Formats: sequence, C-alpha cells, structure tokens
Amino acid sequence: MTTSGGGTRAATAATSRRVKQKLVNLLFGKEFSRTGPEGHRKLDYSMYKYDDLKKAYLERLHVLHPDKQRNIQRDIAYIQFKAERDTKHEFQQLQEIWSQYDEMAKSMMKVAGGDGENANFTQFGVGCSFSDSEAERALRSHITDQACRGWFSSGLLAEQGQSGNTDPSQKATCGSYKVISLIDDDLFIETTEDSRETGGRDDVGRRSVCFLLQYTLLGTLVNGLIPKTPREQTNRAVVSIQNAIDNHRREGKPLRFFVDYLIPLPPETKAEDIDPWPGGLAQMYPYAEEILMDILQRVVDEPAGKCSSQVLSAPDCCGFFVQESKAAAKNDIAAILFPGVDQLDKMQDLDAMVGDRPLLLFNKQFQRPVDFGFLKNEQSRKEIFNRYAQGFAFQEFACRGEDTKLTFEYPNWTAAVICEGVESDGSDREILLFEEQPNRPTYEELERKINEVLPQPLWMRKMEEAEAKGFKFQR
Repeated sequence: MTTSGGGTRAATAATSRRVKQKLVNLLFGKEFSRTGPEGHRKLDYSMYKYDDLKKAYLERLHVLHPDKQRNIQRDIAYIQFKAERDTKHEFQQLQEIWSQYDEMAKSMMKVAGGDGENANFTQFGVGCSFSDSEAERALRSHITDQACRGWFSSGLLAEQGQSGNTDPSQKATCGSYKVISLIDDDLFIETTEDSRETGGRDDVGRRSVCFLLQYTLLGTLVNGLIPKTPREQTNRAVVSIQNAIDNHRREGKPLRFFVDYLIPLPPETKAEDIDPWPGGLAQMYPYAEEILMDILQRVVDEPAGKCSSQVLSAPDCCGFFVQESKAAAKNDIAAILFPGVDQLDKMQDLDAMVGDRPLLLFNKQFQRPVDFGFLKNEQSRKEIFNRYAQGFAFQEFACRGEDTKLTFEYPNWTAAVICEGVESDGSDREILLFEEQPNRPTYEELERKINEVLPQPLWMRKMEEAEAKGFKFQR
C-alpha cells in the first residue's frame, strides 16, 4: 500500500506495470483484441515474463525492420496489409516502448554472487576488447553481427557463461553470477534437498535475497488494498468466499453471500470512451460468465467436471450456475449472475432447491429493499437482505469527486482513495481511509475522512498542478 508518505518502490512498480501493459498491447493487441474473454485474458500483462516479451519483441521487430521490408517487397499480400509509413511508425513505437520496459525491468533485477561490474563489462562494449577471452570475442562478434542487422537475440554474457560454458577458467574470466528478476512469478520457491546440497553459496545468496525482498515488500503485501490485475482480484475473491463459507458453516449461519466483482474493461476500451460497456449487461455477460465459472471451480473442493449453467432471463441477462464437487454433495456451490428485482420469485425457488449448500448472488442489480417496490419491499428484506451476507466486494465510485475504492475480504471492509498521477514518476497514489472494520463505511463517513486527508478538493489540486507544471499536453 502506498500511503501519502510516498513509496518510491511501489510508484516504480506501478509505472513498470503501465509500460509493460503498453508493450503487451503493441505485441498482441491486433491478434487478441475483440476476440472474447480468452483474448481479453491474453492481453493481461501479468501473464507474461520478461523472457516471453523479449522473444515476442525480437520476432516482431525482425518482421518490421526496414531492411527486412525491402527484402520481401515482392510479397504483394504483405504490402497490401501494411503501408510502408504505418510499418515504420509501428517499428519506432515498438522500439520506444520496449526501451522503457527493458530499462525498468533490468533496474528491478538483483545480481547475487560474482563481480557484476566485470561480468557486464563486455556486454556494454566499453573498450579493452584486447583483454577478452576467446569466448568473449566470439560473443562480441556475434552481437556486433546482430547489431548490423538491427536486432538482438543474445542475452547477458553471464547467462551464457552459466548455461553453455563449463570451463572453470572461462567462468572466472566472464564473472559467473545469477540474475534474479523481481518481476518473475517463480521467484519465491521452496528449495529441495538436492538444491541445498549442491547449491552452496549461490543458494544461500538466493534465499537471502528472497528473504530481504519479502521483508521489504511486507507492508505492500499485508496492507495491499486494490487488486492490481483481474487475476489478483479473482484470487482474493476465492479466498474470501472460502473463508466466509467455512465460518458460516461453523456458526450455523445460512450459506448465502453477495459477491460484488469489478469486471475488467474490454481491452479495446479507450480513454475517450464515454461508456466502456455500450451494450450493458448483454456485453458484460460473456466476460462475467468466464470469471464466475473460474471462481466457482476454485472455491469447490475437487470440482467434478465443468460448471453447468442455464439462462434464467434472457432480457435481463440473468443466469444460474452450478459447480458440483467430487468429494461430497454438500460441497457443491451455486450462483446467480446479474440477479435483478424481477427475479425475486426465482431467487426464492433456487434458494429452496440449493438447500444447505452455498448460493452466491454475483453482481446483483439492486442495493436496497426499496428497489423491489412497495409490494415486495418486506418480502425482499426477509428473503434476501436478512439472509445474505457479504462474501467479497471490490467497488468503486466517486465521493466528493475523488476516485474511491472499497474492498471486502471476509470478514472486514477497507477503503482507500486514488490520487491519479501525483507521484514523481506519474503513477497513482493510494491513500488509506479506513483500516479493516466489520461494517461498510457510509458515504458520509467516507466524505468526512476524505476532508481530513485531502483538505483541498480535486479541482483545486488540478489547477495548482497546471500552474506549476503546465497543461498535460504541454509537458
């Protein structure tokens, strides 16, 4: 969590995520945009590691390079597909975004063991080539040849020294070391007995780096409020729902829960779009359906096959989902997607059918008993609001003009306000409003707290920013 006191590491990570997402959109946007939930998932930057993006970047750059274009001008289909001007612009844009991402990614790498300065000496091509070993001279020649063609495929010298060079004398010359990326999903892994016996000081250094990294990021990991990616939101939703079910079972309470999930915007959404969901619930449904099925399968112990579903109301885009469990029937779970006020009677029938098993109302389209009208006000209060508890929530709305986020992870609510682009690197700042509490903060409570932490309204801060830095289009 980055509070008003700052947080350079969190700000840098946020900027790195934005640049990485831009790179993913450039590399894969044309292939996966507007292809449904699966394509939407493949445009999520968190799916890709540095090596994956580097490989895709080099392949794409090889295709777009001007020298390459001159060699394939006889290919009529390619010339028709992309004009030379557009190709040049895409080539330059891809190089620019990759340079930003590569610089940030490498700045977030830790070198453990070996002399890092000497190990990288030849890589940067700085003088004294007469002192290189045979292996270094061969690699230098290989890199120079690639540079003449405008693209690179070689990695760090030390990486090649570790994997392909087994001569101890050459390892000593090149400077053997390990590169540990802070953005690698496989960073925190348990070491096996074999690795402990053979790893020696390298393993000790790796575990030390991992421990220090965990300790440094402890505040962010423990106090993190806003899910950074759809995958993280899903993970947190699954854990919260499981905790809620287990607790209600122990206390003998009804296994009925509200789930408010913030569905990610379509990848083709632009900043100037007035409404990112012009199709309403009908456009959201296929995305929400995939998300809900994923959550149900992960909540259930030993899921039995795929999640089954049926449409309850086509005009209202309301569906019913059931995920069965191999372990026991009591572990089955059901959910209603986009239930509205017109589905009150169906919700009662499904409640009776589900019985003692868990039932979720996923992204309900009502908030209060009065939404059901005068005639069904009391019925909805008794059958819905008095029986259902919150299972998970990630909500956003404007309070005093500020971008406010609320999250519920069983059993507590937290609240924060997002100040856009206020960090020195242009990243957002998250300011915690309320610590964990069992009750959802009211609008009035949020407004009072925002007045305390942000006395100046948003429009005044923006005017001061424009006066100090100029308008955004002038920066």
